[in-house]
Amino acid sequence: MESERIVYDEVCDVNGVTFHRARQTVEFTEAAGKTTISIRGEIELVPGRDPRLTLEAMRTGWSDGWNDNFDKLGLYVTAATR
Repeated sequence: MESERIVYDEVCDVNGVTFHRARQTVEFTEAAGKTTISIRGEIELVPGRDPRLTLEAMRTGWSDGWNDNFDKLGLYVTAATR
């Protein structure tokens, strides 16, 4: 199977004030009956954003968010295959 890719742009804000823009690429590849998902984000930090929104703070948020998405995906796939 060839890899499949989803690419999308996002704008993140807090209380209506943008703090970054990003292009997300999610790629699915299959090998030996298993699917691997890789995620890459290209980020553009917005000048004047809240100084608490450091790259490290955002990485933690992305990690937590993607882990939550994968948990939900796992539940969906499990329910769909029963």
